[in-house]
Amino acid sequence: MFKRVLIIATAFLSFTSTKAQPPKGAQAVYQQGVAFMNKAQDPDAMASFFKAVTLYKNYDSTWVKMADINVRHSSFDTAISFYKKALAINPKNLQALTGVAGVYKNFKNDINTALGYYFKAIAIDSSNKETICMVAWCYNSLKDYDNAISYAVKALAIDNNYRAAYGELGHAFHMSGKFAEGVVQFKKNIAVSPHELPMFYAGLCYIELKDKAGATSMLDELTKISSKLADRLKEKIEKM
Repeated sequence: MFKRVLIIATAFLSFTSTKAQPPKGAQAVYQQGVAFMNKAQDPDAMASFFKAVTLYKNYDSTWVKMADINVRHSSFDTAISFYKKALAINPKNLQALTGVAGVYKNFKNDINTALGYYFKAIAIDSSNKETICMVAWCYNSLKDYDNAISYAVKALAIDNNYRAAYGELGHAFHMSGKFAEGVVQFKKNIAVSPHELPMFYAGLCYIELKDKAGATSMLDELTKISSKLADRLKEKIEKM
């Protein structure tokens, strides 16, 4: 059933750009599709979304939803096609930009193309920590650790407690061997707020620098906030 609806939707190719609002009828069936999608009733959702774009062919949000469903069903080429239809209508559709970037990143192993879409998204919204962190992830994947560090730091400037950004930052410092720089950066983050991850990663950097006193100082800070990471760091220090 899903494939039959998908074939019909794929055949619906022509549209033109406009800034007009979707008519109420199109909005109603779009919301119906969202409700079906939330219940994992994807064939019904696809049918509703297809009806929405027949009523209003420039409904970019609908193309995004259909792309999302195709990602869920591992139809990645179709998903890319639908995301691109949304972007042809509205080049500033952030969900389409990050959605298609995610497909290239996670399923196509095309990191450079993913980066291009993430950059377009950041140009529209430079305050989105998730998108910025995805750029850091991509640079880590490309072994461009300097840029990975730069973008992870930008994400942490938005949210100093953002765990994913600390993961990318820690990986970049570890793989690049810039342990002294890592200590400096993580201490800056600790000064903003006493979060467990910069303490842990700073401790690891100290260990790589063979600075047991520095690592122990981070362990002491971790222990104060009852972090589960304290035991992991302690074990590593004891092996020095």
